[in-house]
Amino acid sequence: MSKSQTAAIALLITLILASMPLSKPQAQAATPKANQPAPIEQPAGNKFCKRWTSSITLAATGETLDDGIIEISDAGVANSGEVIVHHSRYAGLHRGYTLSYPDRIEIQIPLGDGRVAHYNGVLVSRKEIQGHFFVTEAGERMQSHHGLKRRAVAEDTFTAKGNE
Repeated sequence: MSKSQTAAIALLITLILASMPLSKPQAQAATPKANQPAPIEQPAGNKFCKRWTSSITLAATGETLDDGIIEISDAGVANSGEVIVHHSRYAGLHRGYTLSYPDRIEIQIPLGDGRVAHYNGVLVSRKEIQGHFFVTEAGERMQSHHGLKRRAVAEDTFTAKGNE
């Protein structure tokens, strides 16, 4: 083999090796890089999921009424904020939605006669929800995609105390 052929083969081998990625030792490959995102933390359990004792304070008179027990449990849909609500006064299971900032919950319970009970509250402490309670009734059907127009019949406040 001539010197030029040997040099050409050596140059070819050098170019092939230079274009190949270098493998890293296992210990270095396992450490995260600075520009990689941190692992996503799993959200903690829903703060609203427990048994609550609810009361409603009437705006007109200031009288506080026992509203019964509200049991809230996770709906099982990851990261949806959807919860299942059982209220001791209203039959069946109802859906509610929690929102993270501020920690709030919205529950609508059909009352069966075209009226809907609404609970919109904010978690003010680990053991207390405060918010608005109101009932709407169906109005006249509108000629649009919005369906039934609802108007509030009564607007009061509600407080729920957590039972642990």
